[in-house]
Amino acid sequence: MLFVFNYCPPIEKKGSSLSLNLINIKKHRYFNGPIILFITLTLLILFSMTLGRQEIGFRRLGTIFLSVLGVNGFEPEEPYQSIIFLARLPRILLAVLIGGGLAASGAAFQTIFRNPLVSPDILGVSAGAGFGAALGLIYRLSWWWVELLALGFGLLAVLLTLILARMAARTDITATLLSGIAIAALFSALIGVLKTLADPWNVLPSIVFWLLGSLGRSAPADVLTVLSATLLGLGLMGLYRYRIEALSAGDDEAKTMGIEANKVRLIAVGAATLITAVGVSVCGIVGWIGLIAPHLARIGGGYSFNLLLIRSFAIGAILTLAADDLIRTVEAAELPLGVMTSLAGAPIFIILLPRLRGSWR
Repeated sequence: MLFVFNYCPPIEKKGSSLSLNLINIKKHRYFNGPIILFITLTLLILFSMTLGRQEIGFRRLGTIFLSVLGVNGFEPEEPYQSIIFLARLPRILLAVLIGGGLAASGAAFQTIFRNPLVSPDILGVSAGAGFGAALGLIYRLSWWWVELLALGFGLLAVLLTLILARMAARTDITATLLSGIAIAALFSALIGVLKTLADPWNVLPSIVFWLLGSLGRSAPADVLTVLSATLLGLGLMGLYRYRIEALSAGDDEAKTMGIEANKVRLIAVGAATLITAVGVSVCGIVGWIGLIAPHLARIGGGYSFNLLLIRSFAIGAILTLAADDLIRTVEAAELPLGVMTSLAGAPIFIILLPRLRGSWR
């Protein structure tokens, strides 16, 4: 068992009050881990603003920000200011929000399902979103409708997974995971059908490129959408962090503390699914971030879900932004983001495997 008990806010159980005490066997290491990660992320964001076909150095970048803040003696510089705020910054912020959101969702899924191989798309959200996007592209709908269909079918896939698990007359973890695998396989097959029917010259390349993930269509409106979903999802996870952490000890242990395991798991799944579905609907499928970032976060020590969530978000944001930076430095062609994260994620996971032995029991 990974957890023993320590103080946290009391939880009511049928008129009685129980103190949910959750600590790790290892001492909490807040040290400066999260602080260092977020400082690194901030520096990477500033560095990312200088990357691109139009050279913008740190001095000019500082001048642009000072002029925006209204500091006397600094005049707006065009077209550099437009390049930063209309092109580069939205893409950078989306990389941070989507990567961090996928990582936080992965941490939540791995905790509530007590499985180190679980990722945010385990319940079929990515496959469902891919089908919705492919459907919109086949009918040549506007990009706004493509994103909306991707979001809708991503949420629908998770809903079908939960219904299927419920129909099995079981609410345990295994039934839910197996249902997710089945629904994901169904939507993947439907994507294959759409790819077969699509125009091979005009539509099929768009479907394939979307499925591989990209931030090339980043827009300020997308940033607001993803930011809203991420804040809502992370807010729910933070609100239920102690109860979610209790699920890692098993449903029976959680019930002895007055926690409704199925209700808390449903809330966590809903929050993580919202973050994942919105992110995938905007940039396509980005693999490995939600799987490896939580494992990298655990290396710092401690198994507190609260600390794990913070570290995972920062690491996921750093990995995704670094991958997109590499893509933007390649002048010949823009590689899909999902391809880049897979190329980096698979070797990292292989390196981590020896360290993970015995961490999950």
